[in-house]
Formats: sequence, C-alpha cells, structure tokens
Amino acid sequence: MWRLLVLALMLIGFAADPALGCSFAAGYREFAAGSDTPPAADAAVVTPRMYVDELRRGYDDGNFASCSDAGILTIVIQDGAAAQDLGFDFILESGAFPDAVLPERIVSPIELGDGLWGFSFVWLDLPAGKAEVDPIDVRIAVRAVSIRQQWGEKVFLDVQDP
Repeated sequence: MWRLLVLALMLIGFAADPALGCSFAAGYREFAAGSDTPPAADAAVVTPRMYVDELRRGYDDGNFASCSDAGILTIVIQDGAAAQDLGFDFILESGAFPDAVLPERIVSPIELGDGLWGFSFVWLDLPAGKAEVDPIDVRIAVRAVSIRQQWGEKVFLDVQDP
C-alpha cells in the first residue's frame, strides 16, 4: 500500500511540473461552413487585410522537455472582430517551412488578446540533433470564405527569417 501511495505522489508531482512537458492549444478555431446553405449571389466577401505580427524561431535552451524548440507564427487580422465568423484558407504559394505549419483545412480566427483577432501556428522548428534553424522565405496566400460559401480574393503574406 505504501508503495502505491509513493507512486501516486510521484505521478502527481511529474504531472504538475511544467518543466516536464510541453503542449500548445490550437491558435485557431474550426470553421463551421454551412454546406447545406446555397451560396448567396449578392453576398460579396472581402478578405480582410492581415499582417505577420510575430515570427518566433525555435532554439535549444538545454532543457529537453521545454517548448523552446517550437516556432510560432502569429498573423493578425485588421478589424479582426468583424472577421470572426469567416473561414480562412491558408495556401503555401512559394517556399517551404521546416515542418507542417499551415492547417490543411479552413479555419476561423481566435481572439489573441488586447482586442486582436488572428491565428497562431506552432511547429517543431528545431528538431533534435540540429544546432540551428533553417531559414524561412515563404509566401502564403489567404482567402476568406463565408458560411454561405462565398469566397474573397487572395491576399498574400510574405514571411522571412533571417
């Protein structure tokens, strides 16, 4: 019985220690398109302007269980509150990320804080055994879509580092 108690306390201690694990919440919401809703002929969708707010690169902090090796790309939508019911399709037009970064489905923005709406994409930027991150030079095409399946024009985002 005593061994079970010690084992239980050890497991609780490991689970409560933030240095022993790393996880990320999705930086976007699933888009709920109205597939049974016919497209409206008069509903024009304008893809809102957006910008890359942050590109944080992975690094090795010496702690194998930390999240320092993750890359984070944050994209902010100008007037994002008005776009929260739209879906967004992210397409890699040119270049390559070091890992899968963009979702392969249509997603909706989340509130990022301070009244900003947008997306946060996380990936493994510095795999085990690598000393440096690979350069990033990509062009992303983004299109908005309404729940009535009306598509906006593409807007382009250029992401570069260094």
